[in-house]
Amino acid sequence: MSLRIRKVLGYALTDVVPSDPRINWDSPLLEQGVTLAFSDFVRHLETAGPFEDPELEDIDMVRAGIGDLYGYRLGSCVVHSFDYGLPNVMALVPPSYADTWLQDDNLFDYVEAHLGGEADTDPTLSDVPGIDPFDGRWMDKATGLELNHNYVRGYRRALELDDEQQDAAARRICIAGRPRPETPLFADAATAASRLTRLVPGEIRELARLGNLFTDPDVWTSLRPVLYTYWA
Repeated sequence: MSLRIRKVLGYALTDVVPSDPRINWDSPLLEQGVTLAFSDFVRHLETAGPFEDPELEDIDMVRAGIGDLYGYRLGSCVVHSFDYGLPNVMALVPPSYADTWLQDDNLFDYVEAHLGGEADTDPTLSDVPGIDPFDGRWMDKATGLELNHNYVRGYRRALELDDEQQDAAARRICIAGRPRPETPLFADAATAASRLTRLVPGEIRELARLGNLFTDPDVWTSLRPVLYTYWA
């Protein structure tokens, strides 16, 4: 029986199937050998240029977060296997948060798992509204750009109102840090509902890009924040 409890906070696809066409199964991030290291990720960021939001994502902050992991396998930031856990889940962890968002069991986890006697080793997956420091932030799935969270909050409150008020609130939503354009980003509430999604950190996008993980470069916008627990 598996003995270690593993917990992952990350951004996931939750409908993965064998030979999934969205995934490049030859990606070096899915190889067992050390083919890409954390140091390769830092070099990639230095070449790619600054993030859209340097207040939360900055190359120096990423470098500091990675700390002593430079020589370690970058593939540890992609959690997926058809042999353990939930085979339909592929979770990505920002490399600078790998030290805190990837956790092997400690004594508290192990004791808690055995409180009822024999441990329940069934894996679990929970959607979360966001993961600090990215919680409460939204983006446009069509572009990957962050949206003004105040207007998104107003739109979500308006969902309890009539259709006209919902549409008006949707048309107020704009890209964070930019003035509202003359033509609304979202024409109505239905458009907003189809394109609003929780913010996925730029590190996740760049991790997938470096490892050529997805066959379509926009797949990363479909990831959603999760807490994933499994035994391995």
